[in-house]
Amino acid sequence: MTPKTELKLNGGLQEWLRLAPTPPDLGEGKQWHVFLSYRSVNRTWVLLLYDAFRQAGFKVFLDQLEIAAGNSLAGRLNDALQSSESGVIIWSTDYGDSAWCLKEYETMEARSAEGTGFRFLVAKLAGAQLPPLVKKDVYVDFSEYPDGPQGGELLKLMYGVLGKPLPEKVLRAAQAIDDDTKATLAAIRAAREVKNLDGLRELAASAGLAWQVSPLLYAATAEALIELGDNDGALTVLDFAGKHFTKAIRPIHLKALALARKGKLAAKADARQEARALLLKAQEMLAALFALDHRDPETLGIYARTWMDLFELTGERVYLEKSRDLYAMGFKLDGTNSYTGVNAAAKSVFLDELDVAIGYAKKVEAIVGTEPLPGKYWESATVAEVQLIERNYDRAAALYRKAVIDSPNLTANHRSTRAQAERLLAHLQPPPGVSEKILAAFRLGGDS
Repeated sequence: MTPKTELKLNGGLQEWLRLAPTPPDLGEGKQWHVFLSYRSVNRTWVLLLYDAFRQAGFKVFLDQLEIAAGNSLAGRLNDALQSSESGVIIWSTDYGDSAWCLKEYETMEARSAEGTGFRFLVAKLAGAQLPPLVKKDVYVDFSEYPDGPQGGELLKLMYGVLGKPLPEKVLRAAQAIDDDTKATLAAIRAAREVKNLDGLRELAASAGLAWQVSPLLYAATAEALIELGDNDGALTVLDFAGKHFTKAIRPIHLKALALARKGKLAAKADARQEARALLLKAQEMLAALFALDHRDPETLGIYARTWMDLFELTGERVYLEKSRDLYAMGFKLDGTNSYTGVNAAAKSVFLDELDVAIGYAKKVEAIVGTEPLPGKYWESATVAEVQLIERNYDRAAALYRKAVIDSPNLTANHRSTRAQAERLLAHLQPPPGVSEKILAAFRLGGDS
């Protein structure tokens, strides 16, 4: 990133902040401008919404970033809702299935009818069907933004929670942001698909106005670079984003992940001191979030991963136990999160606690099913890993292969998944020939 780019970004950030509404001082007895209600499966999307609101100066309540472990969930949520001036319900294909979320909708609707000034809006995600009880004038349609909130719809939501219409000049600017965002996200996906690392770096350096609305575009670019094995490129993008989205959580998760992956590669190259330093840096970032009671699956999962890496570096079993327990904590707090669940299962296998592992695996299978998910590498790899832990070896091999073929250029992800499979096989001790068959699923075009 050049000084010229820095100046361009600063100017773009100021322009974005002029478009976004300025939240007023909180009223007496209020702690939050906005209360976010959502299903846990949409947490990454919601985290980007949280970051965007905070960038514009709003105080936002997001449960697992505000509720400490051990606190009464029901009581704390009710207190937070009562002390919020507005609410946003993130309505996805899964929201209507949650009795808890529907109760929050009914509570918000009742509060809105009290005449106390409380307002609420519905953010409709892709594929969601709104029930008849949701009035057309209270929802904002984000169907075209599955990767995260952005553009004119985000501005409409921000003005809406303040009870203000979108000003005409903002509406015109928002349309330009929308067009730029859609084109940029398409370019990021295309560059990721064909492994165009230079193209991804150039996109991040463009620093247009769409990049200043939220960390979405930076996060999408960095995540693609990490998946393609360019951890240094991802760190550059995330360092740049971090200077301008100082309150954002998602870039911290991705930066810690990039550092951990870089440390893993250093360990393989026998640069143990460098690997330890990189892991320590990643752990410090995540430990700081953990100390602030951020107990979301992303924080706990990546934090747990660093302890697993430290175990591999040192051989100290206590680090493996720490990793498993953090994954288990994440899965206990959110029983729908397959990422923490499958890793709690895998680490239990490494601890030779196979009955415990099978228990976790069965719960994850109930979430992810037994079929691959096209276009979703990690979800498909999770389906395969569950089958491996359950010793359905032929099925696991076929599923791993389908995941690799579906995303052939995500080589860093393939290496990570293959390494996990190798460790599992060492403890599962399958019949002769099984290990070779499963690991062969990762050999594509002569690369292993």
